[in-house]
Amino acid sequence: ALRDMIELTTGELVLVEQNVANNPGRNVSLTYFSQDDGKAWIPSNVMDIGGKGDHAGSIEGTLTELRDGRLWILLRSYHGHFYECFSSDRGRTWTKPLPSAIKASGSPGILKRLESGRLVLLWNRFAENRPPRVGRREELSIAFSEDDGKTWSEPDVLLRLRGQRVSYPAVFERRPGELWVTVWQGATFIKLQENDFTPAISAGRSSEH
Repeated sequence: ALRDMIELTTGELVLVEQNVANNPGRNVSLTYFSQDDGKAWIPSNVMDIGGKGDHAGSIEGTLTELRDGRLWILLRSYHGHFYECFSSDRGRTWTKPLPSAIKASGSPGILKRLESGRLVLLWNRFAENRPPRVGRREELSIAFSEDDGKTWSEPDVLLRLRGQRVSYPAVFERRPGELWVTVWQGATFIKLQENDFTPAISAGRSSEH
């Protein structure tokens, strides 16, 4: 399940993926680092949140490079939130996974740095009134951060299709401020403008999720 790969400001590549651990059987995450445009890859340490059984553990991560040079990864889990890890050596080693402040259903998000310098996150938020494994894949939200993920704009719902899935998002910035959003589960294609959402940030509307 390869969900994300980024090119660092140094020109190096970092790819996030997952593997299977045994005793008990669960998923774990790691990254691969390349200094030669993908000819050779160096694996990182394993990011393991434990668990047992089908889809247990951490899977389908997304990552970005922060302004201070660290890397930040958000890992899918069935615990009602993303887990997060940080790397200070460009993806060679990662900190122990800890719960992030971002509530999420058991489905992956996508995290990207935009030309404006903001971070954008698209994900299926956690449904408080449902069992954690069910989540809410019929609702896709978007939020922006001015401060490298410390705070986020109030999420806006991009898609809501009752009884259907709108999950596994991807975002591509075609030109500065013009975002193309697709979802694999839901076959939906959206073009949106960053400035249609971000004026609320400068007005002071921000929160943690």
